[in-house]
Amino acid sequence: MKAFVLAIDIGTSGTKALLFDRQGQAHASAYRAYPTQFVGDGAEQDPDEILAAVRDCLQQLLTPSSINQVAAVGFSAAMHSLLGTDHLGRPRTPLYTWGDLRARHQAAALRATPVAARLHQQTGTPVHPMSPLCKLVWLRQEAPQLFRDTARWMGIKEYVWLHLTGTHWIDHSLASATGLFDLRARTWNKEALTLAGVQPEQLSMPVSVHAQHNAVREIPTHIPLVIGASDGCLAHLGSDLLTNDDLSLTIGTSAAVRRLSAAQTDPHGRLFTYWLDDTRCITGGASNNGFSVFQWWHRQTGSATDAAAVERALVNTAPGGGGLQFIPYVLGERAPYYDPDLRPSFHHRTEKHQQDDLLRAMAEGIACNLQLIINAIEETSGPWRRLVASGGFVHSPAWVQLMADLTGHPVDVRDFSDASARGAAVMTWHALGHTVPLQSAPAATYLPRPEFHAQYRKVMAEFMALLPRRS
Repeated sequence: MKAFVLAIDIGTSGTKALLFDRQGQAHASAYRAYPTQFVGDGAEQDPDEILAAVRDCLQQLLTPSSINQVAAVGFSAAMHSLLGTDHLGRPRTPLYTWGDLRARHQAAALRATPVAARLHQQTGTPVHPMSPLCKLVWLRQEAPQLFRDTARWMGIKEYVWLHLTGTHWIDHSLASATGLFDLRARTWNKEALTLAGVQPEQLSMPVSVHAQHNAVREIPTHIPLVIGASDGCLAHLGSDLLTNDDLSLTIGTSAAVRRLSAAQTDPHGRLFTYWLDDTRCITGGASNNGFSVFQWWHRQTGSATDAAAVERALVNTAPGGGGLQFIPYVLGERAPYYDPDLRPSFHHRTEKHQQDDLLRAMAEGIACNLQLIINAIEETSGPWRRLVASGGFVHSPAWVQLMADLTGHPVDVRDFSDASARGAAVMTWHALGHTVPLQSAPAATYLPRPEFHAQYRKVMAEFMALLPRRS
């Protein structure tokens, strides 16, 4: 009988579940979307709606015909979410996502002190409104009664895990993205907890990413649950990146560049360092501004801005977009600036620039900001060899080629999607004692073209000249 693991990937826009075999190949899948409510600078979700989505995906794939073939269920989840509950585990707050920027003033005040740099070095998480640390400081100051009446604080995977198992656990990977967790001691950081105003017993118990538990509801007891890790770290693992010679590049709603590393941190505070598993970390930088830039432009203009439209624009225009430049900070920015007050802007725009020129400038602006992150990774941990791409942007070959031409390095595209879910499956098989064969051949490799690389170096120099001066 063929065995599978069921990987649950709890994302920002929806939850996806896939069955993976021991070779890391996906079979059946299920998906359920849910909305985000934007309240000023806030980005909120209903945790029970997400829990219902997880349950729905489980019910779709744990059918009478498949249930005896499933060896375990493993989890991936988005980072930096925060939810307050009462003593019975009922929500007292909405789920604040990574995109919630209402802690901007608290983050700015903290970044102006030596404490921020010290906490970054201890926790691996940059001080930014995205982090649960800053969200807790914000809630403590702005909603003191709510803060006092809240019994426990957790992220969305912890909330789902609580409802499935009855236990308060958090994996080391997600814990290391909270800003509250000591990266090297792997315990809650006393200084961060004091600053946030919470006690260790108000947080979940940190456990290994391979930790297992039986469900108390929803899932038969003969199928263990493996807690897994964060979606960003698992996307790196799921892209078959097993050495630090390679960088993973993901452009979806947001974007990120990551590299396998030890528990080292960037002395300049530009990069995160999160645990992947019990022995390896992921260092890199996440940008708020991936396809969110095009979604913003669609809201402004109503024009088509999907991957197909971006592809047409890049094919129909030349590098540099006729001198047009775009600073892509639609949602402020995380890496490398961690400044929620940065804003988007076009430069050198004239009446001759058409829609395709604007879309090219936006794609190039997103790419140039990612190049800043790549530069920081190289400065921190040395040279690298290639990029391995995932996310929605791989459906635009011209955009992938742009990244190869800009960076001057090959870009591989794998012949599978859903890298985070695949990473969760690989980790789940490892927790069960099985090795998944990795290092699959790329579906396509995009080589940098020297003449275009020279042009993009000029584009990059112009982009950097337009950036706000940092103190």
